[in-house]
Amino acid sequence: MQLKFIESDVGFQQAKVVFLPVPYDLTSSFISGAREGPYAILRASIENEDYDMETGKTPSSLGFHVLDPVPVDVSSPENMIKEVEKNVSYILENNKFPVILGGEHTVTLGALNAFPEKDFSILQIDAHADMRDSYMGSRFSHVCVMRRASESFDNIVQAGVRSISQEEADYLKTRENIFTFGSSFNIEEVISSLKNEKVYLTIDLDGIDPSQAPAVGTPQPGGIFYSQLLELLKELSKSKKIIGMDVVELAPIPGNRITEMLAASLIYKSLAYFL
Repeated sequence: MQLKFIESDVGFQQAKVVFLPVPYDLTSSFISGAREGPYAILRASIENEDYDMETGKTPSSLGFHVLDPVPVDVSSPENMIKEVEKNVSYILENNKFPVILGGEHTVTLGALNAFPEKDFSILQIDAHADMRDSYMGSRFSHVCVMRRASESFDNIVQAGVRSISQEEADYLKTRENIFTFGSSFNIEEVISSLKNEKVYLTIDLDGIDPSQAPAVGTPQPGGIFYSQLLELLKELSKSKKIIGMDVVELAPIPGNRITEMLAASLIYKSLAYFL
């Protein structure tokens, strides 16, 4: 069966937006199942209307294409990151806008590495800082992804964070251009912390309140609400150029499709704002 986002697929050459499913959750540390996240989002997207009431836009008119899922390499997280990098590089080389569907948060590092120029900021929506240097013997666990990113990128802005270790707190104090906000953030303050014109957006769905997004790998109480996040993304689009995005850490709950519907709608709304 061909994978599609919404109901149409125009083919790779005609598409402006290319979706890359990455069904990978090797380092999941609490609730596994994020490997099923990409398929759940794609299935849920079919239930979205192909029109956005708020903006009056039909984002799929840009042309959507879903690539085959990235083959999973369980030999090591590092090898899987390289596999994601190779696939995202292919998207970028063809001047397409990449949307990566995780999978655990580790896949974000492969997407970031694919950009030949590192002249952009990262906006991270997340319940966790993901700034540990290593976890369970791996420096490439999903809880280390932004620590590894911080070694190549100077400016990272985190919003929705409400769970952090002492190690991470101490590290963040040493980095003046990494900004961490909780769930009750000021939108203008978040956006002004992004120092570059170009921004890559990574959304760990556990950043959203679990009453609205319960199906995640590491849920935390007290998160961002959907409407609040949309307002942030809408304002972001007015002053920044978004160069790519990912949505990660959806671990489907049988019989409960709320989270995948939210994820599919969030992606569609983001594209309406950004493109």
